[in-house]
Amino acid sequence: MNKSKHLTPEEKELISFFFEKTSELITPDFSKQDWLDLHARAHEGDMTSMEMFIALFKDKVIPQLKPEILEAINYKEHN
Repeated sequence: MNKSKHLTPEEKELISFFFEKTSELITPDFSKQDWLDLHARAHEGDMTSMEMFIALFKDKVIPQLKPEILEAINYKEHN
């Protein structure tokens, strides 16, 4: 396991909710548990999982986000 911070219960709950909705609305062929497992492996430092997670997120999730959400993400990244 890498030295990244551990997720809080609130963060885990939010991630679980997000991936539940993602699997229902965007990736019905990739379940909530698939997302959670991939995220956990990526969070632990598995490079292949990180690459897969980023690719799936960029290809499937980001194009479905509202412009306001993308603007908020960009704002937070730059401040």
